[in-house]
Formats: sequence, C-alpha cells, structure tokens
Amino acid sequence: MFNLFSIILVILIFSCFLKSQGMKYIFFNLLILTTSLELFVEVGFFIKIANFDINYRTISEVILFFVSILILGKNPIRKNKIFIYAVGLLIILFAGLLLLVIFPTDISVANIDNPWEGILVAGRSMSKPQLSFFVFQQCFQMVIYITILFVIYLSFHSQDYFRLIDKFANIVKFFLILGVLEFISKYIFHWIDYGEAIKYLFGYADSTVVLARTRGYGIELQGFTKEASHYSYTLFISIVILLSQKNNSKSNHYQDIWILAGIMLMIFCMSFSSVLFGIAFISIYVLTHWNITQSKFFRIVKQGLFVIAIVIGIIIIINSINLLSTDSFFSRRVLSLFEEFDIISSGSWQHATTALEWSNRVRLLGIFMTIKAFLYRPLLGYGFGTITCHGSTAMMLSGVGLVGVYYWVELNFAVNKILTSNINRMYFNCSIMLFLFVNLFNSLGLRPFYEMHSFLFAISISLIFIKKNSKC
Repeated sequence: MFNLFSIILVILIFSCFLKSQGMKYIFFNLLILTTSLELFVEVGFFIKIANFDINYRTISEVILFFVSILILGKNPIRKNKIFIYAVGLLIILFAGLLLLVIFPTDISVANIDNPWEGILVAGRSMSKPQLSFFVFQQCFQMVIYITILFVIYLSFHSQDYFRLIDKFANIVKFFLILGVLEFISKYIFHWIDYGEAIKYLFGYADSTVVLARTRGYGIELQGFTKEASHYSYTLFISIVILLSQKNNSKSNHYQDIWILAGIMLMIFCMSFSSVLFGIAFISIYVLTHWNITQSKFFRIVKQGLFVIAIVIGIIIIINSINLLSTDSFFSRRVLSLFEEFDIISSGSWQHATTALEWSNRVRLLGIFMTIKAFLYRPLLGYGFGTITCHGSTAMMLSGVGLVGVYYWVELNFAVNKILTSNINRMYFNCSIMLFLFVNLFNSLGLRPFYEMHSFLFAISISLIFIKKNSKC
C-alpha cells in the first residue's frame, strides 16, 4: 500500500539523480533529502506490507548508503584521524555485542520488547540486555551513518559545508511556514481534524495522532512528528541551523524573524521538553554573543550579569514551588519532577502505585537505571541498542560505553577541524556538552546518534563559534 507522499518521495529521489552532474552532486542532494526526512517526517509510512511498515527516511537512507558505497569504491581511502575514529567506532559497535555473548550480565534493565512503560504501568519484571532484531537494526543504522560521514569527509571541501547549511536552512524555513500554518489552523480556526489531513498525505500508522490534543492553556503542535516533544527537538535543531546561517550570511536582515518563528512554535507546541531545548538554545545564543572579541573587562561584566541572572532565576523558582498548582500543565510537570527525584533517590519507586505524571517517571527512572547499569560496564557498554529508555544519551552510553561515545564525538564533530582553526574551542565544546545533555532527556531512542541532523548541528556550531572581532 502506497500513500500520496510515497509518490512525492519517489519523484524527489529521481530528481536527485536527474538534476545532478556527477556522483558527488547526487550524494549532496540525497544527503539534504535524507536529513529533511529524518528531522521533519516521522508519521506515516512509505509502503505497508501486511503488518510491516517501511518509513520514508529508511528508503532515502538506504539509497544514500548505496551511493556512499559507490563513492568509496571510486576514491582512495585516506588513513587519517577521521579514518581512525570511524574504524574505532565500528569496532566498539560490535565489540560490546560480542562481549555480551561471551560474558552475559545479570544486570536487569529494559529493552525494546520490555520497555519501561510495561515495567512501571503493567507491572512486568525488568529484563537482561539481549540480542534482538532491533539491536541489529540499530547497528546497521550506525554503520550507514559512519559510512555517510566518512564519504562527506572524503569528498567535501570547506565551501560544501557552507553550501549544505545554506541549502538546508531554506528547507527549515519551508517547514517553519508549515508549522505556522498548523498554529493558525489549531489556535485560531480550532481545526481539531488537522491530523486527518496528515493521515491522507503520509498514511495512517499507530503513532499518527488524528485529533488535536489540548494541554494546559494550549494545543499540541507536532509538525509531522509523532509527538510534541519530538517536534520541540526538531525546532531546537532547526533554529541552531538558522543561527549558523545568520552568523555566516552577508544578508541576514530577516534571519531573526525565522528564528523567532521557531521559538514561538516551540513555546506553543505545549511540550515540557520545550523548556529544556529552549534553555539549550538560549545558552548557545549567549555563547554566540560572548564569542565576539571584546575587552577582558567587557567579558567579565557580561559573564557576571549572566551568572547573577541565573542565581536570581533559581531563587525565584525555589520560592515559587509552594505556589504551584497541579491544575496547570507546566506547574504539574514541575511538581512531578520533584516527586520523581524524591521517589527515585529514596529507592521507593518499586512500591509506588501512583504518580502525578507517569511520563516523567517512565523517563527519569529509565534514565537513572540505564546510567546505573552503564556504571558496571563503563568502557565498552552492553552492545548498541540492547538497553532502552527515554534518554538517547543514556542509551548511547550503556550501548557503547565511554570509549564508543568518545569516538562518536570525535567523528561527528571533526568537521570543525576542517572548516576552521580560528574557532573558540571552549564554547564549541560547551555546545557539544549541551547536545549530549539535552539528549539525555530526549525520547528519540538512538536516532540523535545516527541521523544526519546531528552532523548538521556539528557544522552549525563550528560556523557559529568562528572567532569574530567586535564592531564596537
């Protein structure tokens, strides 16, 4: 069974081949298409065979992978640091699985067949990490990602990275327009059947939300993702890319409007995750401002004012806790966080039968137990995808350990060494830590570690933190 967007995707894929001159240009266009699908389109399916769905991004990823193989076959492989990072990550990827087979563990966690929702809500017992079809699927996804990254490093020149961000930023703007239209349809015209249109375009899947859902004072915005928190993350990556384009564009008069549109949509998508992603973007934006070279006195004053603002904000939040009500969506989520920290830290979660917000408990407890399991095998982990939770970074750490995460960071963010040596390393590294931190609480599984939007994030912050002189 095909859908309308399936036909559109076939046309787009053919256009990548027909309009391109040479294999590199085919690769470049497929890269943009694949990244767009990975970041913006989660709903529906390309084709349904019995009860098995093949989603849109999988089709594009596999085609891009085969084009990457063809390029690798025609180009000599340079054995440099990037080659070492790629090979190192591949070795770690399968070393953890091999060690799990040779040295099974007694640690009890959650996996794809027995998730935390079933453990907490349905009362199931925790499981041991084990091999499954899902595990091999995740490993294949990472192999695809490593291959594509290696081809990029092998064939791209510095101007190609600038061009990639510029082209993709225009696609971001297109999806922001669609986001504004969704906002208008739901908030102004109260079109609760918005999801029906999505269903007819992309196809109906179990995860497709047909009716608009109200939350607190607003209505969930989802774009073409499965839930509001996913859309919030999509917007976070999008506005970082737009900020990068703004900082490196000769004509940036209208860039702030697009960034503000992304922030507005993030606020009104009614996801508590928006708070986390919003703070991360504000932090990057502040670091961007500090990146401008000024006198030492100026920098100290700005940093001091920022620290004072944070302290005042924390004091206000602490003093306001007793005034919060469970009737408000965001207040209830905040109160739930304090409840969960208390229950998890005291170890009483196994006997707790109620929760202000079960979604908070599923997420926080899953992350806590996954990190706890990681500490028993901190170097190589238990195997990529063998442990699952609603925290991408926690899953990555437990899967490939510190060594694997190190190789992934070095490979994914190596682009900064290619683009410029005149970069503020401290701010760049802070942004990497922010990326890992926000994904600690992200519910996208391992996708942030094998989807191309992570690489576009790496390019963006590389361009953002090129050292600039003050115009003052």
